[in-house]
Amino acid sequence: GPDLLFITYPQILQTIPLSNFWCIIFFLTVLLLGIDSQFAMIDVMIYSVKDLKFKYNGEYMSSHSITAWVCTLMCIAS
Repeated sequence: GPDLLFITYPQILQTIPLSNFWCIIFFLTVLLLGIDSQFAMIDVMIYSVKDLKFKYNGEYMSSHSITAWVCTLMCIAS
């Protein structure tokens, strides 16, 4: 859980040689994993909306416009 990630691992990383380097690598890894999780969640939402085949002005919405709408709505919701 969060205690292991933010308390235990940093304390362990402080005891090894080149601890600053390993701490930076560790937290960059955690950051990139969080960003990757967000991409996966947005991707699922976009494909769910695309499967509904929304029409706008009598034409099906393009993938780019669906992506723009989903990202805009998620930005407003956050």
